[in-house]
Amino acid sequence: MGRRMLKVCKLGKIYTEQGSITIGIQHVSATFDVGEFVVITGKSGSGKSTFLNILAGTESYSSGQILFDDEDVEYFGNDDWQRYRKEKVAVIHQDFQLIESISVRKNIEVAFALNHSVAHTNKINHAAINSILRRTGLTAHAKQSVATLSGGQKQRVAIARALAKDTLIILADEPTGNLDKVASAEIANLLGEISKDKLLVVVSHDTEQFENYATRQITMDNGTIQSDIVSKKNNMPISEKNASRIVDKQDKFEFFEVKALINSLFFSDKKAGIYFVIAVFVVMLITMFLASVVLQFSTPYYEGVMNTPIFGSVERDRLILKNDDSTAFTESQINTLKADPSLTYIVENDIFLDVMFEIEFNNSHGIVRNQYYANSIESPKVKNTALSWGRIPDSDDEILLSSDNGEAIDENQRETLITSVDQSQKSKKVKIVGGFVDNSKYLQTIYFTKNAALQISDEFLDTYSEFELTIKQTDKQTQGKYTVLLNNDVKRGIAYLTLKLAQELLISLDDEYSQEIIIETKNLYYTKGAEWSDVKVIPVDALFLGHNISPDDPIILLNPLDYLQIVSDDVYQISIYMKDSSDYANVISKMEALGFLVYYPYAINLIGADARTIVIQTLIFIIASLIGGVLLALSLLTLRKQSLGIFRSNAIIRSLGYRSKSIIIADAIRNIFRVLISSAINVALVFVMVTIKNNNLEKYKNTFIPLTNLSNWFIFALPMFISVIYITYFIFKNRALEKINTITQILKMRGFLL
Repeated sequence: MGRRMLKVCKLGKIYTEQGSITIGIQHVSATFDVGEFVVITGKSGSGKSTFLNILAGTESYSSGQILFDDEDVEYFGNDDWQRYRKEKVAVIHQDFQLIESISVRKNIEVAFALNHSVAHTNKINHAAINSILRRTGLTAHAKQSVATLSGGQKQRVAIARALAKDTLIILADEPTGNLDKVASAEIANLLGEISKDKLLVVVSHDTEQFENYATRQITMDNGTIQSDIVSKKNNMPISEKNASRIVDKQDKFEFFEVKALINSLFFSDKKAGIYFVIAVFVVMLITMFLASVVLQFSTPYYEGVMNTPIFGSVERDRLILKNDDSTAFTESQINTLKADPSLTYIVENDIFLDVMFEIEFNNSHGIVRNQYYANSIESPKVKNTALSWGRIPDSDDEILLSSDNGEAIDENQRETLITSVDQSQKSKKVKIVGGFVDNSKYLQTIYFTKNAALQISDEFLDTYSEFELTIKQTDKQTQGKYTVLLNNDVKRGIAYLTLKLAQELLISLDDEYSQEIIIETKNLYYTKGAEWSDVKVIPVDALFLGHNISPDDPIILLNPLDYLQIVSDDVYQISIYMKDSSDYANVISKMEALGFLVYYPYAINLIGADARTIVIQTLIFIIASLIGGVLLALSLLTLRKQSLGIFRSNAIIRSLGYRSKSIIIADAIRNIFRVLISSAINVALVFVMVTIKNNNLEKYKNTFIPLTNLSNWFIFALPMFISVIYITYFIFKNRALEKINTITQILKMRGFLL
């Protein structure tokens, strides 16, 4: 007589929904032995599938008793049910429940990893898998994707997967329900072969096809067993396999589960992996592009004129010039521009033109803050326009205002403070001495003396300059926005450092330091440095040479003449003003022929630009937005599809008996690996763009703008930041879903949920 593996006594299952009660099964009692081929039949709704699901451990029961090898499952916890599904039972589904994105062999390997024999070797027995493939007639399809198989072939894969688990119990729910007559006969024959040393329970509407193989037929109706007929004697001897107890059994190869999932499943679906990587790459790239655009429109001047899309002064007649090799203008070049008959005048080192200032006034409505562009009284607009009140400034602390009405400023408000909007300038106390009417489309303008304008440019450049200190013998470096203070009482050739800065360079705290240091200035125009052999550390409590210095401030104190060694008064950028702005195309061509890089801020800002420029730039923006939007939508849809596919695959893997923890760990490793690949591709791409920008390859740089406008730390930090967010989302999303699933399963097993 065979082994009595399963025994059910007065088993019942009741479903409740919105106050109504439905009976699934009731008073079902039966005994099942190894070596039996049991066919359960009955019409739809008779309870046969419910009965099978309860035996499979995927559905709870409401009443009665189930004994597995004389062990009462009533005391099973969630982990016990997991081990039961993993080691004791294999299920063949009507809809196959295969992972279709991977090969036939990989589907079998996933199940084989749960085989009890693997617990001792931690290795997949490929010879055993080959034997299963031969037995199920799948050898020729081993490397074929499951998605490309016919229904009959997929059912063979499902049977092969059940064999790979090598469990004593195999349950099959309508295994031929979706197959044609020929395929159904083949599957019935295959099930007959594998039932010789197993307990095989098949649920089917059609019992005819199993007549030659079934040892027993159970007919159900209205949730009860109507008949239980033994058609063949079970001659299976008592099995030598010991169905060990489920409860309190320790599982010792969880790591191998993770390894098996990674090797057999997660890294074998190369097509899905490539789609995933591309989708994440596109999302990152578009995010970086948008971030770069935001930086461009919020950062007025960090990366220099060729990467700055918005300027303060955008008159129709203004062009901006730089040398194509970023060197300083020569005297000969400046004289050539001054002599050009198509130009009215030129402005050297023109940064002050793009600094916006704010003045605060009091009127009947309260305090009003007005913003102004900056310009010089050398502008032809000042020379060719009659003042509506006052006079031209004759000292550096006096200014001239233009406005749309030219009204005079109240006498008591003419002495005021002006501040720069970008905080690049210290507040300046000035006196408004005159004004005139300007009906152009631009903001109001402050006109400074030529010397005051140059001071504004120098102060702006100093604000956005960084100083790098290097110990010459050790190449120890520190770089940052240090404050350089100048004092004539500091001896030439001596550099004073605060305590904090000295500690960063590991400089001795003695009064003098014998090693040489190099101080370099770096800004958007040039890098220039000099050496100092005499370095001193400013005493902690010193009120040094009129400067109240804190030891925690990173400050360098130099003699003004020494400071001139690390700064430059050369001209690196020039604004030129055209006599005839409608002829800008010819003027630009002429300037480019002279070897200059030319930028036209009026056209870029699209303020009153001609229709052709507006149409072209608008079309470019619309097309780029559409392409980016489509790519982003496709990428997000791909990721969503992948996420749903992953969840479905995880559900199938979980039903095989894999632990939730193993699935989460393997899933996390897979996602981390793929997202890091996407990040690496993004970093590599942007690194190429940065290299192009730094090498001044302008014709290529324009192609990659605005990506090349990102500062280096932002370029490399952004993809990694997105990666961390994305990985965290996937890990915790799956963990949350798994936890919910686990809790639901426990409640169902306890009968709290139906």
